[in-house]
Amino acid sequence: MHKLTTLFIGLSLFLLAGCAPHPSSGQWAPAPNENNASGFVKIDVQFEGRADFYQEGIEKAVRHCFWGGISKNEARMKCSQADSEVEETYILKVGEDGSAVLSLGGKPLGRFIRLPQ
Repeated sequence: MHKLTTLFIGLSLFLLAGCAPHPSSGQWAPAPNENNASGFVKIDVQFEGRADFYQEGIEKAVRHCFWGGISKNEARMKCSQADSEVEETYILKVGEDGSAVLSLGGKPLGRFIRLPQ
């Protein structure tokens, strides 16, 4: 019985370790004193593979996205505009310093910092 309990605990810990959130998950805001060509004032990257982009003065999200990790520190976000069927693919790359760069079509749009939870 002891071996079975040990095996169950070990398997549970292994599975939980695999469920750690991707570094891109969380809420992001433009870094102060940086050029923000994206026009987004908040990016909400949720753990379950969804993300929403917000603009100044607009309460509802202006982009609704589905995302997935493409590397240890990068997430690809396939987004549609709230009022159209146009789809855009953004990349959010988290750097060593914990900030992230949002890009579209290989062009950096701005640096973002994670908001406290």
